[in-house]
Amino acid sequence: MRLSHASFSLVLSLLLSWWTAFLFSSPQQDFSEKELKVSLRLIGHQLLLESGNTSSRVLPVEADSNTYLLSFESEFALHPDKLIKIVDSVMSLRKHVDAYIVEAIECNTEEVVYSFAVTGIDSNNLMPCIGRPLEKGCYKILFTLNKIIPETFAAELAVSDHQETLKKTESSYLSRNGLWLSVIILFLLVFLIYRRASGSNKSEYVISLGKYDFDQQKAELLFEKEKTELSSKEADLLMLLYSSLNQTLERETILNKVWGDEGDYVGRTLDVFISKLRKKLEQDPEIKIVNVRGVGYKMVI
Repeated sequence: MRLSHASFSLVLSLLLSWWTAFLFSSPQQDFSEKELKVSLRLIGHQLLLESGNTSSRVLPVEADSNTYLLSFESEFALHPDKLIKIVDSVMSLRKHVDAYIVEAIECNTEEVVYSFAVTGIDSNNLMPCIGRPLEKGCYKILFTLNKIIPETFAAELAVSDHQETLKKTESSYLSRNGLWLSVIILFLLVFLIYRRASGSNKSEYVISLGKYDFDQQKAELLFEKEKTELSSKEADLLMLLYSSLNQTLERETILNKVWGDEGDYVGRTLDVFISKLRKKLEQDPEIKIVNVRGVGYKMVI
């Protein structure tokens, strides 16, 4: 089974986050403010990858009491179902975050364009409008968390007179042998994942397109061991179609974004390039570049 670059990156990040929490946390400090901010930035990173953005930055998290604001350097298309899936994958590792509300805010108008709530009780979770993607734009993600901070957790233990038990638990929580065993296992895990990733010769510029891998930097299509070179315009056109997957792009939009003001195209230039891409992608029948008559084209996988 082939993992996409975004999925592989998410799996590796979650594994490292889990092991870090296991090695360096104690029962008193399962929740860490810094660890939470890293987790939120991981959510932002995965949102950008899912939208086809592999180069722009996730800006530092802004925190105020129990709210955290996640901002981005550039615009991207927001898919509510992917947002819910990514947030759930990351937040499920935070043991003392019982419930939260996630709001997507449009930067210019400051309006909430999408939101959902997780209460910790499946029947009460509110997740509307799944499957309705929001067009490319400037978005901020606001997290409002119901969390138990370490001081509160420790205070509850003190009130219940378990302080001495806690100290004994902490002293035996990570014995020297257990620590080294954990480090060795983590090292082997990271090594095996890295070896698999490097063996596939993928980089941050490689995107999975069905059975193909598209290397944006080298302008190449890879099918198993076969490489197909693309011209710079073919690569730009393919990336534009992929970034708007399953969405129709108007002819004028495509011409402006790929050829711009160069003026080196004629009426049938776009159709010729589309034919070339179809030919180079024909080994995977699941990839289709569809002609929407009178409007433009869209890529469907």
